[in-house]
Amino acid sequence: MATEADIASSTAISDFVHEYRMSKQFYSLSAGFAHEHCESLLQRNAIRAIVSNRTKQVNRLETKLRERVTKLKKTYSGRDSILADIVDLAGVRIALYFPNDAEKIAGLITEAFDLVERRSYPEPWNPADPDDAAQAFKPRFSGYVADHYRVRIRRQDLNTPKLKDDFEGIKPMPMIEIQVASVLMHAVRTIS
Repeated sequence: MATEADIASSTAISDFVHEYRMSKQFYSLSAGFAHEHCESLLQRNAIRAIVSNRTKQVNRLETKLRERVTKLKKTYSGRDSILADIVDLAGVRIALYFPNDAEKIAGLITEAFDLVERRSYPEPWNPADPDDAAQAFKPRFSGYVADHYRVRIRRQDLNTPKLKDDFEGIKPMPMIEIQVASVLMHAVRTIS
């Protein structure tokens, strides 16, 4: 039997998915701008990589939200609670030819965008944390290895009148997730 929270979440999801369907082009525009901005940064700094972008598909978004309610017991009260939980509506992937360039990319991203959050996968080992002691004995390659940056475009970087018009009145600027990994990780994620 559905609880009040389940019904409220279902309504919030339906409303959000409808809104997203109507504004998906805006998220696509945001991802495209971030893609071009990243490519320009990489070229100016002689970093070899493959850059791609995407927006979340409407049907996959709805499925993900409903699964989070049923499997993870998430509750959504409305648009803001969904946006706080789903941060990858617009995304850019940077697949590095040379993984050692990852730290150089970190500096470039934090200078070029408003950084909201950075996450590394797997999470770095903390030798001072007794609960993390088992990390010292994990295999060197543990699967997915990447850095995720949750960023917002800076208004001053909107360099054409059209872009300025497109983003006029949008507050806050949309969240964009930039994933930085090796070309190998990119290939594995694309295949799976």
